[in-house]
Amino acid sequence: MVLSGTVRYEKNLKAIASKILAQICAKIGGVPWAFEKMPLMDKRTMLCGLNVYHHKMADSFAKGLVSSGDVSVMALVASYNKTGTKYWPASEIMGEVGQDICTGLEKHMV
Repeated sequence: MVLSGTVRYEKNLKAIASKILAQICAKIGGVPWAFEKMPLMDKRTMLCGLNVYHHKMADSFAKGLVSSGDVSVMALVASYNKTGTKYWPASEIMGEVGQDICTGLEKHMV
């Protein structure tokens, strides 16, 4: 589904169409992007991304969505092929709320 307002801008229509096609490709299992000729990718290289998210549960608790208590979650993603198109994701609830040091990182990297 594409909103008519999205394709109204004739000036950017080519860029908009390209992004829509990339999304369609990804949704049917294709590869929408890949790294090519990137330094070090000709050798065994892993690209990793890591983030820690701190969620205040007070709002969710007030809405009746979850039980009380705050939570911090670590998320990791790591590529395992030369083009960066195959990856392994992991997430873990941190032991201490507000903690930015990822104590569970080692076990996920192994």
